[in-house]
Amino acid sequence: MINNKQKALIHIAKQKTGMGDEEYRDLLGEFGVSSSKDLTPGKFDAVMTHFKGLGFKRKPGKPYKSLHPIGSKKRLLYKIEAQITEMDLSWKYVDGMAKKMFGVDRVMWCVPQQLHRIVAALNYHQKRIEKKKVRKSEG
Repeated sequence: MINNKQKALIHIAKQKTGMGDEEYRDLLGEFGVSSSKDLTPGKFDAVMTHFKGLGFKRKPGKPYKSLHPIGSKKRLLYKIEAQITEMDLSWKYVDGMAKKMFGVDRVMWCVPQQLHRIVAALNYHQKRIEKKKVRKSEG
């Protein structure tokens, strides 16, 4: 089992990356536990590696700073949802984008900076689809 400082660090990382409770529970589930208190030291290291992949940086001796406003993540996820609905794509497609672009298994675990890049990629994809439709209608 991990100690209280390690548990606190996990919760700080969760907060600083803007991860919601449901996403957090899914993350713990991937490591075979339902609570951070049940993590082994090895699984703790794996969870922290995941948070580092999401942009969490621990700076000893310095106060923690938020990477981005938490509200912006929710707004970006709504934007992505609108884009994939319009293009008739699935969340699995966007999860695949997150995995390929950032090595993050689910788009819900991306930080806002990564979500901005996914929105841009979806915009580019949407423009390519529209160009193909125009070419077909002209030809």
